[in-house]
Amino acid sequence: MSDHGMLEINSASHSSTLSFLIPAYNPTQELLQLVNNLARQAPDTLILVVNDGSSAQSDDVFLAIPHQPSVHLVTHELHSGKGQALKTGIEYVARHYPSCTHIVTADADGQHTVQDILAVGNEAQLWREHVVLGTRTFNGDVPTRSWIGNTIISALFGFCTGLKLQDTQTGLRALPIEFGLRCLTIPASGYDFEMAMLIECHALNVTIKEIAITTIYIEGNRHSHFNPLIDSLKVCRVIIQSAVSSCKDMVIRTTAAFLPWCILSIHVTRTRGRRNALFQRTAGEAKNVIRRYW
Repeated sequence: MSDHGMLEINSASHSSTLSFLIPAYNPTQELLQLVNNLARQAPDTLILVVNDGSSAQSDDVFLAIPHQPSVHLVTHELHSGKGQALKTGIEYVARHYPSCTHIVTADADGQHTVQDILAVGNEAQLWREHVVLGTRTFNGDVPTRSWIGNTIISALFGFCTGLKLQDTQTGLRALPIEFGLRCLTIPASGYDFEMAMLIECHALNVTIKEIAITTIYIEGNRHSHFNPLIDSLKVCRVIIQSAVSSCKDMVIRTTAAFLPWCILSIHVTRTRGRRNALFQRTAGEAKNVIRRYW
């Protein structure tokens, strides 16, 4: 049992380089359909479901998850947030399945088809160092709150990072396991964790590849636990905090690069003779060091 009350069910060995990770909070029958279809079409690939402290009303759903060697269930005793469920899954896969090189995350509410999940996994194994996003088009019958939220957040993300992504909110994404492990230190634990992962891509110069997937909203997305106001504000906060931090870092680096030149230049102009030559040599050495490291 971990700090988050993690209970492990089904522990079996497998040697696949790919794993599917599905965080679930109060899921419906769509989760069972997804797991069954995935297990049928990818029988040798680990399917890890993380029950994020769901209520007793969902017990029947989790009890009905097929007992197969490739299907595992990990349970948080308390609801900890989607981000924490993803962290638990990444850590679990890395600890128990060292052969796994990529994790594909998918939502439990039926928004992602098995074909799209498999396609994202295939792309990840082709572009092994990339993060792959399954990108929705947001055309046609899309709930207004979903369209507005994604459009605003994607625009803000692009403005602050310079990266133009069509769908920053997608839950269908493939991660190299090494990148996933680096994301475990991210403090966010809710939906903002997924945005923080994209910020981490930008910080680490990890390339993001987008592939088109089917846009699905079941019953107007009414089963989604994403709060349009509170969760959107948390996501925006992550973006803005990253932008402010980058600006501070740029100012510090620029100051550290140019301040020695300014100080040495002042001393050189105010000295004569041997001291002048000494300062000139020191200034030249300092400039070489700055050019080398900055």
